[in-house]
Amino acid sequence: MALRLEEDHASIVILGGFDPLLLHPLWFRAQGLLGKLEAEAAEVKVVVPDVAEWGTDALLVQITQGRLLVQAKVESATDAVRDLVLGTLQILEHTRTAALGLNRSMHFDVGGEAQWHRIGHRLAPKDLWKAHLPSQPGMRSLQIEEAVRHDGLPGKAVVSVQPSQKYLHGVFFDVNNEITNADDRPGTAFFAQTIRDHWTRLLDEARGMADSVLLEAAR
Repeated sequence: MALRLEEDHASIVILGGFDPLLLHPLWFRAQGLLGKLEAEAAEVKVVVPDVAEWGTDALLVQITQGRLLVQAKVESATDAVRDLVLGTLQILEHTRTAALGLNRSMHFDVGGEAQWHRIGHRLAPKDLWKAHLPSQPGMRSLQIEEAVRHDGLPGKAVVSVQPSQKYLHGVFFDVNNEITNADDRPGTAFFAQTIRDHWTRLLDEARGMADSVLLEAAR
């Protein structure tokens, strides 16, 4: 079976204290984190004291008072996500931060309906349910958690697999690396260094996991 990656969205999430009114595209332009044309062309959906959301052709940015999300709209914007977040953390170095998410969300075409059903049956065997749900039980969502990370980083990994809501007979595969500030380090330095050291590796591991699990499940 050949997998085809239809959509690929890397994202970084920071939990901490943020000011949605401050983090406007023009602020990022003033700090040298966005180009002039990119900032002026940004689509601003909302900027109020509690929440801000805006986007460029490549990036989606959402801010609340407790959370910053920067997501790549296209695979080619992965490095831009990292650079924007690192630049923001450097400027806001004294901001309180509590947790970091280094995430990759993927939609796959798995090669047709038969393979799609085979993956669902393999990941969530139906024999246990047939006595109670005898008419075509199907997997809606599966989550697997690594409560103690194998790479020594503080936190956990959560993997979600679901039928894609965007592609017929597609599979959505999401890997969420949740990193905590285990030693309660002040400011943003710990998470900034974690991004520098582990961003590329974790994205590569997420894609490798998706390929391995889905190909094996479809056999």
